[in-house]
Amino acid sequence: MRILEAVSTLHSNGAVQYASRVIPALLERGHEVTLAALPGSWIVKQMRHRLPILETRFDRWPMDELRRFASFFREEEFDLLHTHLTRANNFGALLHLLFGIPNAAHAHENKAHPHYWFHDLVIGVSRDTLRRHRRYGAGLGGRGAVLPNFVDTRKFRPAEPGARDCLREELNLPPETPVLVQVGDISPRKGQRVTLEALPRIWAHRPETHMVFIGRGERPGEAEDARIRWLGYREDVADLLPFASAALQPSLVEPFGFAAVEAMACGVPLVASRKDGLREIIEGGHAVSIRPNSASELAAAALNLLEHPTVRARIVRSALARVRERYTLDAHVEALLSHFRGLLRRKSLAGPGGPLS
Repeated sequence: MRILEAVSTLHSNGAVQYASRVIPALLERGHEVTLAALPGSWIVKQMRHRLPILETRFDRWPMDELRRFASFFREEEFDLLHTHLTRANNFGALLHLLFGIPNAAHAHENKAHPHYWFHDLVIGVSRDTLRRHRRYGAGLGGRGAVLPNFVDTRKFRPAEPGARDCLREELNLPPETPVLVQVGDISPRKGQRVTLEALPRIWAHRPETHMVFIGRGERPGEAEDARIRWLGYREDVADLLPFASAALQPSLVEPFGFAAVEAMACGVPLVASRKDGLREIIEGGHAVSIRPNSASELAAAALNLLEHPTVRARIVRSALARVRERYTLDAHVEALLSHFRGLLRRKSLAGPGGPLS
C-alpha cells in the first residue's frame, strides 16, 4: 500500500509521537510511506533520513497548495492520505471534497471540528473520542472507527534485573528513595496542579518521597521544594520510567493517555483519573483509579502503592497482561491496515465521487 501521512505541527505531542512510531512500523511491513509535514518540524527532523518528505504548510487559501498536493498524490499513485491534527485534517477534508482524494483522518483529540463531516474515515483513539464526535453532529455513520493507540514494547518494558537505575542516578538519590513520576506536557489539562496539591499529604507520611515531572512546558511558580524535580522534555523517557516507584496520571482531559500505557508497559504501577479515554485504559484493575481533580484520592492511592508491595505487584501483573492483550504495535498496525483496506474497498464500490456510508 502507498500511504501519504500528513502531520501539521512544529513540535512533538501525543499525535506526533503516534505518527513517528506508526510510520516506521508501516515501512517495516513493506508499505511505501511519504510524510507531508511543516518545514523544520520535529517530525521532519526525526524522519528525514528514513522516508521521502513533502514539506508543506497546509495552506488552504489560495488553493495553489491544495492543487499541488492533489497533483503530487496522483502522480505518485498513493492509495490514501492519513491525516493527523487539525490543520492537516482540514486540508485532507478539502482534498477529499475538491479532488476526491481518499482520506482517513485520525481523531487524537475531543474538540469538535466541522471537518470530520468530510472524510472517508475517522479513526478515534478511544470509544469516548469517537462518541464525542458523533455527539457533536459529525454524522460519522459507518465512517467512524475506534482504534486505541499502542506502545512499542521493544522500547517501553520493565527494567532488567540488575540494570542501572538511570532515574535515581539522574536525580543523585540513593537506590531506596521512593520516586513518583508524571509524564506529559506541563498543562492544566494534564493535572500537574492536582499532583502538587497531593504532595504535602504524601510527605506527611513519606517525607523522603521525590516527585519528578517530565514534559515540555513552564513549571508552576509555586512549586518550590528540593524534592520536586522538573526534567523538561526528554527523549530517554523509556530509560527513566521503569525505575519509578509509581506513575501518576491525574489528567483532567485525556482522549487516550500515551503516558499511562507506557508506564503500564514498563511495569510501573499507575494511578490515573477515570476520565475520557484514560478510563478505558485503566478499567478492570490495571491501575489505581481516582476521581478527576481529587488531590486527596491521588495522595491516598500513591501512599497505598508505596507502602504495600503486594498491591503494587498485583497491579503491575494486570497492567502488563493488558498491554500484551490490547496495546501492542503489531495488533495496532494490523487493525489500522484493515481499516485502510475497508476504506478503499468501500471507495471502489461507491465509484468515482460516490459517497461512503
